[in-house]
Amino acid sequence: MKIKTAACMKKYNKARSLVLSLTFFFGSYISSAQLYVGSGSLLSISGNSVLYSSSNVINNGSIHFNNGTMVLNANLSDSGTFNGATGTVVFSGSNNQQLSMASNANLNHVTINKASNDVSVNSDIPAINLLTLTKGKLDIADHHLTVNAISGGNSESYVKTSGTGMLKSLVSPTRPFNFLVGNSSFNPVAISNNNTDSGDFSVRVLDEVYDQGMTGTALSRARVKRTWRIERGLDNFAPGINLIFGWQPADAVGITHPSLRVFRAGYWVPQNLNNNGINSYSDSSLAYGGYYGNDTTFSIQEFYQTQVNLKAFIQGYYNGNNSMAPALVNSGMSSDATESDSITVAVHNIENGALVGDPVKTVIHTDGNASAVFPALAGPYYVSLHHRNAMETWTASPVVMDTLANYDFTINANKAYGNNQINMGAGVFALYSGDVNQDGAIESSDYFQMENDVINILFGYLNTDLTGDGAVESSDYFLMENNIIQTIFVQRPF
Repeated sequence: MKIKTAACMKKYNKARSLVLSLTFFFGSYISSAQLYVGSGSLLSISGNSVLYSSSNVINNGSIHFNNGTMVLNANLSDSGTFNGATGTVVFSGSNNQQLSMASNANLNHVTINKASNDVSVNSDIPAINLLTLTKGKLDIADHHLTVNAISGGNSESYVKTSGTGMLKSLVSPTRPFNFLVGNSSFNPVAISNNNTDSGDFSVRVLDEVYDQGMTGTALSRARVKRTWRIERGLDNFAPGINLIFGWQPADAVGITHPSLRVFRAGYWVPQNLNNNGINSYSDSSLAYGGYYGNDTTFSIQEFYQTQVNLKAFIQGYYNGNNSMAPALVNSGMSSDATESDSITVAVHNIENGALVGDPVKTVIHTDGNASAVFPALAGPYYVSLHHRNAMETWTASPVVMDTLANYDFTINANKAYGNNQINMGAGVFALYSGDVNQDGAIESSDYFQMENDVINILFGYLNTDLTGDGAVESSDYFLMENNIIQTIFVQRPF
């Protein structure tokens, strides 16, 4: 049948399903029976008309909107043709509701405004022009939802990503997008695209932070117990994208200084302040500007620093019995007899040897121990040691970093890259002494510099004082001579 009426309220109270071929032009219509649009049938909602349905709407035919509205207290199932390009579908029931759409469905405006419970999605939703979230969650489970625009969103109403499904949208350089997502709580992420090209972004949230990214064992450290998966359909070069992550107070465990991490090559790698981005935060959000990596898995964890603890001996300073000369005291530079000398520690990328952050100057003690503190690091890195008259020496292999890393050069020559250490006896190994000019080789130029200082009988804090006793004299000369004969030079992995 076809209905054309003036403004009115018409009720369909039949208990059986209706096979419809209806056109609603004006007014409000109430159906308590299941609305079934059979193959070849058409339900058209036009003008300012509103169709209220307290029972399921099942479409195997065609549903067409022309500025009309469908208000549902039950389920909507579409396997036919659904053209909602200029209409509105409102989910307002108090019970759980179901939504499934055919792959060619076109929805203009969908509103979630429920007294209680949620709406569950049972199929991919290919296109919603505007999704309004007022009250109640839209649970997409293992299905993808594509929207052009989204509004509202709060702790009671968001796109719930309880499975593998993702909320998708286009983010252009002139059009930021706030992905109003969450799982057991509201955890939105706003994305601004600083690149010249637009890109499709997909987002979902996981209720924990795991040691293997999206799987594995939950971390116990201070964190926001959420993982954001962000996939994008563009190359993310500088100036990159801006990200704002949000969470609820109950989601945070022990967080006082949140920082962004990405899961890369098996590790949660910190994105340091002012390093590939600008970081700011509050007790429920973190903003990171200018991210231009290609990682897809993000978490918020407590900011920390990495302490690298090293043990090494310097050949000329070694006195036996796991002890070195207090060169700083002997040259009048310190009054602390436990301090041997200053060294510099550097951390390097394992792919190309590039410096990671700035090298750290610290003190190596007479027992060979030294500590250097770096901005937060995670994963494997090479470490190199630099001393004013010893050979630059690298770890034999990458050292795995987190809040703490330990490495002992002294126990074997092979703890240095290329076995580049000297055997001091009794199972102790040390960095070669004699690279006075720090050119990576112990050779004639170092010898000539030392020779001049010996002739001039120099005392004090001098690079040519290889033994650390505060004077440049014959013992330094003989040590230098032996190492020149051995042709010692720096060994690096790159």
